[in-house]
Amino acid sequence: MATVTTKKSSALRKHPDIKWGHNNHALIWALLTEIEKPENRPLFFGRVNVNDNTTGDSKAKVCKRLAKAIFLEECKIDAVGMGKRVKAKIEVLFKEYKKHSARLCLTGKGVMGHGDGENDPDPSRVPDDSTTGTRLDFYIHANGPDENTPERAKNIWGTLFVSIVSLGTRPNVVPIVVATPLGPNRGQTVWLQPPTGNNTVDESNIDPVLLQEDRDHSAADHAQVTDITPVVPHAPTRGPKGSSALRTAYEKASRTQLVPQKRSIAETMLKMAQGNMRIMQNKAEKELGLAKHNMLLEELKLGVTVVFDVFVQGAHFEQTKCKG
Repeated sequence: MATVTTKKSSALRKHPDIKWGHNNHALIWALLTEIEKPENRPLFFGRVNVNDNTTGDSKAKVCKRLAKAIFLEECKIDAVGMGKRVKAKIEVLFKEYKKHSARLCLTGKGVMGHGDGENDPDPSRVPDDSTTGTRLDFYIHANGPDENTPERAKNIWGTLFVSIVSLGTRPNVVPIVVATPLGPNRGQTVWLQPPTGNNTVDESNIDPVLLQEDRDHSAADHAQVTDITPVVPHAPTRGPKGSSALRTAYEKASRTQLVPQKRSIAETMLKMAQGNMRIMQNKAEKELGLAKHNMLLEELKLGVTVVFDVFVQGAHFEQTKCKG
């Protein structure tokens, strides 16, 4: 009996399942690194600056290029199919990011529904109380949750650290800080996020009491007020991404041209008056020079200038004779 082989079944045999979570999600980090390159980033995240030019490539073409950068051998067999699988993984990552981002940016979803952000009731709805005869699902006293508090009622961060693999192991891009701009002790800055480092010392042989005291002293030292800006900690495998908004604001400020201040009416009138005075002064000097020239011409015609010159020469001769 003949067996009919379809394109779909042959493609499934050619490409085995991609182990995205293998080796601490190395393939996912490689995919994110390729996405953040300048030729790929505008298609997925938009342009950083308005002056940035897009390549004009379609999403399918870009995903195919990403697949060739990560799965070179597989793309030699079926580049189009690997591009589709990379595109599907990117869509899954974006969906997961949006779901977790909504839980981080909004309040009230941590103790409602199933706590996973899906099929939860409206967070704006006011819950029932004892006056209506309805029993509330949870009650947390003023001291916070304790050992009797159900897992679903605890802080939303507890479930996020489990669902997001690298959330608890990677530092914040911007360290947690509390700043006081004014006060009797001037501006102060408290850095609440201590620098992270790899502890390679084996603590199994150290007394637990001493370890606890050392942790207490370290926490107290980091909680002290300091004006020195610490170095932003870096993760062992991948450093934190810088703030693009700050870089964009700096570039816009550097391109801004200062517009000269417009002169007032008084300054304009003063400038016009000074110009008129300068014109009148130049005209008066020209008229005075012309009058002197005409007077000398008239004196020359009447012989006054010749007689005056003879008188001056005679006086000079008599003075020289007396000295001799």
